[in-house]
Amino acid sequence: MKAKIKNRRPHVHTFFSLLVRNFLIFTLVLVLAAVALFSFNSWQFSSLVLHSEPEDILKYEKHLIAGEYGRLPVKKLFGSRSSIEVLDANGVLLYSSGVATHSAYTPGELACIPLDSRYVYREVLKYDLDQKHAQTVVADYRYTGDGFQSGRLLVVDDTYKVVIGESPTGNTQLTKSEYELLTHSLPDGRTVQQMPFHNTKGEPLTLLFYLGYASDAEFTRAAWLQDLAVYSFLALYVILVAIFILWMNQKVKRPMQQLNHAIVAFDRGGAQPEPLNTGPAELVQINESFCELSHRLTESEAQRCKLEAGRQKMLADISHDLKTPITVIQGYSKAICDGLIPEDKKEQYLMTIYHKSTLLNDLINTFYEYSKLDHPDFRVNLERCDLCEYAREYLAAKYSEIDLAGFSLEIEIPDEPVYCNIDRMALHRVFENLIVNSIKHNPKGTTIYFSISPLAKHVIVTVADNGVGIPEEIANALFDPFVVGDDSRNNRQGSGLGLAISKKVAQAHGGSICLVSKPHLPYITQFDLTLPLA
Repeated sequence: MKAKIKNRRPHVHTFFSLLVRNFLIFTLVLVLAAVALFSFNSWQFSSLVLHSEPEDILKYEKHLIAGEYGRLPVKKLFGSRSSIEVLDANGVLLYSSGVATHSAYTPGELACIPLDSRYVYREVLKYDLDQKHAQTVVADYRYTGDGFQSGRLLVVDDTYKVVIGESPTGNTQLTKSEYELLTHSLPDGRTVQQMPFHNTKGEPLTLLFYLGYASDAEFTRAAWLQDLAVYSFLALYVILVAIFILWMNQKVKRPMQQLNHAIVAFDRGGAQPEPLNTGPAELVQINESFCELSHRLTESEAQRCKLEAGRQKMLADISHDLKTPITVIQGYSKAICDGLIPEDKKEQYLMTIYHKSTLLNDLINTFYEYSKLDHPDFRVNLERCDLCEYAREYLAAKYSEIDLAGFSLEIEIPDEPVYCNIDRMALHRVFENLIVNSIKHNPKGTTIYFSISPLAKHVIVTVADNGVGIPEEIANALFDPFVVGDDSRNNRQGSGLGLAISKKVAQAHGGSICLVSKPHLPYITQFDLTLPLA
């Protein structure tokens, strides 16, 4: 049954592999979702906040010096609000990627535009002197390996006059345009830097960067997007964890429920449980064990019912077998005591009482012997013996009885000794039952055959005859208790326990006994007793 169940088992995974596989899927989905979410957020953030320096334009230097300004990825490098302008040596505008702020620049205006450098920073600070006057401080810092060092320092009042320091133009009075370029005060809120370069012809040109740095509101929105991405990831994590838990619960709960329903149904007398087709291998194995156990219990229950029915039949048969001689003994003894029997028949009645009491004693001894063999503590007293010599002694003592009954005996016993471990008294009862059965159930003139055939590890003792045979309807139950050649309880010979006792004795010797379904000619009925060699 177990092999049959395993053949139906589908390909299943252990609980550990199921857990690892589902956890890896959960982790992969979580990582992919996080990458997608934060990539989108990074793209949104980069569209608001400048993430490149003007010098990054040098990656596209070949387009710059070739005059292919339209191929420069300005928006990609510096943001959507940024643009570039290209000026000739006289400050005249040659190209603009956006809306041009000037058609030409004066030398003073160009002097106020800081040169692009990763190591020079301009800081602009505006403050009010009083309610009517204000000043602007412009400080340039240069970064060295030891830190920042202060460079040019200017103080300009609200009339664009240089109060402290020397202006880039060399004048003490600045124009509005020069002030805006110097202090990063362009109307659109952008800053501007310049980078000189030469084209393929060697002509000096100037590249202006109008950089649209994010405003405070845009930085606030970018920070809000960062927080939203984090909260979205946490929410997604909670959702994925819930899905993972529900998924794992379903993977384990469903086969557990099926197994529980099968156990409850079987406990209530329902159908046999079916093997699981899904779930972890551990649960499938438990289900297989339960299926095997349930089949064994079912078979055991069927066997118990069969044994109970046999026990009931045994009690009924014992009662019947004991009742008949007891009834005769009681009736005859009562008749004699009451003086109802003539003197010339008293001896006949007393002899009948004696025979019935003898039969009753034989029945009781047979029942006792059968019950003793059926006890779990029963043990045979085995001794190493030459089975051939033992059989010769038995047949020699039995020969006269067989001959007087009108039967003939043919014997085939090897001359060489065949040693077996036997219980002499118990094996004598087996031989007696087989020989006596042949005499009881066959007519005179029948030949009884007795042979011993040693094999490699065991020996076969054959007791057969060429008599009337055994009816097919009782052949399969011949070794059950109280089965006889004639099913009529009123016309039977013997108790029907002889072959049942013989079977138990053979099993106690480690052997077996059987009725051969197709006996060898000239046998009509053939019993084979198998015993292990010593």
